[in-house]
Amino acid sequence: LLCLMIWFNRINSGPNERLMQALEAEKALLGCMILDGSVIPRVMAIAQVGDFTASERQQLFQRILDLFESGRPVDVVTLSSGAWKPSALTELAQYGLPSNVGAYALQVAGQRLTEELRKQCAETGKNLEKSADHSESIRDLESKIQAVKGFDQGPGFSGMGLVMVEAIKEAEVVMEKAKHGTVSVPTGLRTIDRGFGGLSYGEMWVVAGRPGMGKSSFGLTIILNASQAGHECALVSAEATNGQVGRRLLSMASGVPLVKLRSGTIDAGEMRVVSNMSEKIARLPIHTMDLFHAWDKIKAELELLKMRRPQLALIVIDYLGLLSAPVPRGERYLEIGRISSEAKILANTQ
Repeated sequence: LLCLMIWFNRINSGPNERLMQALEAEKALLGCMILDGSVIPRVMAIAQVGDFTASERQQLFQRILDLFESGRPVDVVTLSSGAWKPSALTELAQYGLPSNVGAYALQVAGQRLTEELRKQCAETGKNLEKSADHSESIRDLESKIQAVKGFDQGPGFSGMGLVMVEAIKEAEVVMEKAKHGTVSVPTGLRTIDRGFGGLSYGEMWVVAGRPGMGKSSFGLTIILNASQAGHECALVSAEATNGQVGRRLLSMASGVPLVKLRSGTIDAGEMRVVSNMSEKIARLPIHTMDLFHAWDKIKAELELLKMRRPQLALIVIDYLGLLSAPVPRGERYLEIGRISSEAKILANTQ
């Protein structure tokens, strides 16, 4: 048990030092859960309410778990109550990195885990004295250690038997949905719709390319085609105004060149075509939001729209490079990572 005792010693430093480390770890852990909701299941696998040293942090941790388990968003707005004001929650979210959440959770739960492992060691020692076959006792102890040290590595591997059961269940659900309507959003682009079956619900697609290659036009084309097929859509444009978006949609739908709409060189006949098309587009189920760059504001508005419009099928954000999100030290790659992960969670949330 030499390796185990070394691990004990690493957790159990001096009492004052351990308390300070625990307080910082608690702030970092809560901050990570506010900043990136995708880490919450990993935290739930190891940390408990009683592991926190102060009652207000216990209450905040329990509030986060309650929101997550009820399927509601976990953010500064939904958590603001009592001792936890928005400013305090925003400050808390600056602590720690979501990629290190495993280490923070282990630090917070360290004292309880150490006691559990000590009990397991004592029980294993008794079993070794009673039985000549030590293999089972050692396996039990090893499994306990691995459960503690490897909790943040995911739920583990599954055999192909379980994988096939899940695959068949999903196929049956899709088949049942197909009887009552579509199971994906058509893009109107033949290659994508034939090759991928359209855009499936819960997916996040990222379109990359150099400036001027048509990324915005690609997104608007999909929104126009999907909405014309009866699917409710939302567009967040961090670059173009609603008027600019409207002109591009009119050009796409009417066939009148965009340059004519922008330069005013459109003739009377083309103007009648555009006017008639504007009435049709006005009836399409499209919601737009222009010139917002703060991701927290955009996410809150999208969550509100999803609650108000549960039939919302497609969200297009144009474009990621113009969005901003508060992260520790303001590192740009962390901003992009946070926005991408939260957008994926948003896509998966019913």
